[in-house]
Amino acid sequence: MRPFRVLLVAGAAALTASLLPAIAFALPAASAQSLPPAGRLYGFVQVDDHGAYDATTVIAHVNGSICGQASYDANRGLYIIDLDSSIAECAQAGNVVWFSVGPCTAYTTGTVPEFSGAEQVDLIAPGRC
Repeated sequence: MRPFRVLLVAGAAALTASLLPAIAFALPAASAQSLPPAGRLYGFVQVDDHGAYDATTVIAHVNGSICGQASYDANRGLYIIDLDSSIAECAQAGNVVWFSVGPCTAYTTGTVPEFSGAEQVDLIAPGRC
């Protein structure tokens, strides 16, 4: 009976050793925790004299940095952009934010809100640029 136990333990050890690479491969890799957004900007988008088309791209910029982007949801009449807190100028409260609506620059600007705060910025943009 004892040799059978030894074989059973040896077989289980061999099976476990052969499955370890497969188990390790199936586990998700550890990753760095993402930072919370520096703040949120949201609002309506008017292009010329009407609302923007659904899925129009809205991009928030501070100086030369792109701080976030979203697609305009015409059904809700809303864009929502979370500002990237890993870019210093995008996280500095009070910095001026300018917007691209499609290929054009919006006439309206906003500011970076206090950390993790939100600010409504309704955008007005030209239809041609």
